[in-house]
Amino acid sequence: MILNDAIKNFSEFPALGLVLAVMLGIGVAEKTGYFDKLMVQVVHKAPQKIIIPVIILIGILGNAAGDAAPIVLPPLTAMVFIKLGYHPIAGLAMAYAAAIGGFSANFMIGMADALLYAFTEPAAKIVADDVHINVAMNWYFIAASVIVLLPAVYWVTMRFVIPRLGKFDASQSDIQVNDANSRLTPQENRALFWANISFFVVIALIIICAIPQNSFLRNAKTGSLLNDAPIINGVGLLILILFLVPGLVYGVMMKKFRSTKDLGKDAC
Repeated sequence: MILNDAIKNFSEFPALGLVLAVMLGIGVAEKTGYFDKLMVQVVHKAPQKIIIPVIILIGILGNAAGDAAPIVLPPLTAMVFIKLGYHPIAGLAMAYAAAIGGFSANFMIGMADALLYAFTEPAAKIVADDVHINVAMNWYFIAASVIVLLPAVYWVTMRFVIPRLGKFDASQSDIQVNDANSRLTPQENRALFWANISFFVVIALIIICAIPQNSFLRNAKTGSLLNDAPIINGVGLLILILFLVPGLVYGVMMKKFRSTKDLGKDAC
């Protein structure tokens, strides 16, 4: 009966462990504000000549930050568009299209890939027991999607959206552009700097550990980094560490974590 196996089915659900692990790391980085402020920093520091492609790229890659991109990026882009003399609605539409339209596209493996892998592997073994897949099975597609979506969104925006809405005349509107709240404080800049450093340090450590042929991240028999290798089988833990470390660094430097209870709240 369904009641007899309800708890067992839930606890043995293939994707449960992966999703919970990835959500823990991403949740801490998102709740501390690391993702939000990182987007703000990149947008404000991008040269004006390439600001629109940069915003589109952030929107597409923002799916790694959970729900932060569709929430933070559109209003921020609207303010940028007003400064550029474009209509703010065009900025809202462009940022939202990039964030939602490219929700699975990325150069990096994320939670969606871990979730799909957990479903696909057991399903594939129903057809053939000897089939071998890994969490990076969709990487070529999602990486190529970024390259396709970036110029596509840019072309539609510049060719149709901006000309359709026309120039924005601030004198004919009551809108007051005050982006003081979107600027980063010295403390936020310092916290972001060290959080970003910690992010790249984690990536560097993973790469260094994976290079030796006898690395513990490789398949012990074949030396492969893809087929039945710990780095692939444990990708959920690696993603957890990759986002948890900069999230913790940012949270500590911003004094958001005063006790383990604060950390627990952000991880939920």
